[in-house]
Amino acid sequence: MKYRFAVGMKVELEVERENEKYNFLTKVEEIKDKTILLGMPMYRGNYFFLNVDEEVFIFYCVNDLYYGVKGKVIAKSYLPFPVIEVELLGEPKRIQRRSFFRIPVTIKIKIKKLDSNHWDIAYIKNISGGGALINTHLGFDKGEILEMQIPIENEIYEIKAKVVRVIKDNMRLIYPFEVAVEYWDIPERIRDKIIKFIMEEQRKLRKKGYY
Repeated sequence: MKYRFAVGMKVELEVERENEKYNFLTKVEEIKDKTILLGMPMYRGNYFFLNVDEEVFIFYCVNDLYYGVKGKVIAKSYLPFPVIEVELLGEPKRIQRRSFFRIPVTIKIKIKKLDSNHWDIAYIKNISGGGALINTHLGFDKGEILEMQIPIENEIYEIKAKVVRVIKDNMRLIYPFEVAVEYWDIPERIRDKIIKFIMEEQRKLRKKGYY
């Protein structure tokens, strides 16, 4: 069984709770026979604690090829730093589309409600070919459709997106809403442009030792 993990490799960890998916970037700390140790994922500046026996999905990239494998948390440790031990379940699967893979970014965008003519400033926190995580001062409802203007490669793309999760941080005075969205009825030409941008940014991060 060849997973092709490497110590220090950045991976994306997906967790589903109450029909909502949470995605985190973390890295491989240690590789064992049928398990790997991953850094405890961070969420809004704090550790996101996973439960023993909780199922996760791990996405990772090897030589620009993308794979996913299902796993189960079997142990946790907090010293010398928080990690989870994940049992790998089954063979890794090659993922044909690269739309799942997200990278951390800071992109200034314009955003508005579908029935409004007023554009507001917001910031993309991370982005993938399937959606984005946005910090905004606007409150949205889950399931609501919004519009975004995203600058990529000297062009501005107007994209509709569906809100899948909204969290308000009452400690933040500026852009207190964290809004997770999935692109809605996006032309494949624009999706491909976003994926190309992500791949280029990932290569830059890899050169700096982040991937």
